[in-house]
Amino acid sequence: MSLRGVATASRQLDLSCEGRIREAARPLNIKVMTGLDEAQFDALVDAVGVRVPFWSAGRPFQPGLRRSVLIVLVLLRQNLVQRLVAAIFGTSQSTVSRRLTTLRGPICDALAQVVPDPDQAAGTATVLIDGTLAPTCDWQHREDLFSGKHMKPGFNLQVAALLDGTLIGVGAAVPGAHHDVYAWHECGLEQQLAGHDLLADLGYVGVIGIHTGTKRRPGRRLTPAQRAENRAISSTRATVERVIAHLKHWKILGHPYRGPLDDYRATAACVTALEFYRLTGHPLNE
Repeated sequence: MSLRGVATASRQLDLSCEGRIREAARPLNIKVMTGLDEAQFDALVDAVGVRVPFWSAGRPFQPGLRRSVLIVLVLLRQNLVQRLVAAIFGTSQSTVSRRLTTLRGPICDALAQVVPDPDQAAGTATVLIDGTLAPTCDWQHREDLFSGKHMKPGFNLQVAALLDGTLIGVGAAVPGAHHDVYAWHECGLEQQLAGHDLLADLGYVGVIGIHTGTKRRPGRRLTPAQRAENRAISSTRATVERVIAHLKHWKILGHPYRGPLDDYRATAACVTALEFYRLTGHPLNE
């Protein structure tokens, strides 16, 4: 049987073995819980089913594929503790944890086609760059997470957007103790956006290829022209800050992350893919 046939069989098994559970789930507002509409969610379930055959020759998996994908998306969108999600979906905390570990990678793979190449997405337009701290719990065994700027631990995420508010890229997560300039060099976006017209705040002063305005030096004042330029740049940069705010609607990025730190990059990459998928506004086209 082909992988697509296995996916179809898995979906039919969900329908036959989880009929009552799925009927109970229908009143749930998928849009509110996950940020995706029903069509997008169903298309994602099918795409994940192709990559993870979710069927058993013996006792069927409980919960099934559709409900398991919903569990993972609720964890990422709402950042609820796993025991609470388990209580909501009528399963165990250990099952919720296993579903997250099993399906996070396939979800990211299924959405790879909707994640744009920043270089191509930028075209000839000006690109806005900004960094944000995605908070985590304060783990004592890690000394590279605490940000002196924000006075809390987390990971630094570099975000690229166009002037019209279009998200075009999110860099790999960098430990939050590092400055935006270090994160920019390490996250991968610098290489992807080389040669483009880049605009950022004064935290990126001195970075080759990024226009930042003028920083006031001790004992000196900015000229009226320099102040006007800084105000214009700050006004323009408000767009990328709104993009970051929408990205952090996935509360696992906006609220303290409680999972294993070794999994953070994979989690952030999965959330980034889901945000691009949400922004497309239409189901996957496979």
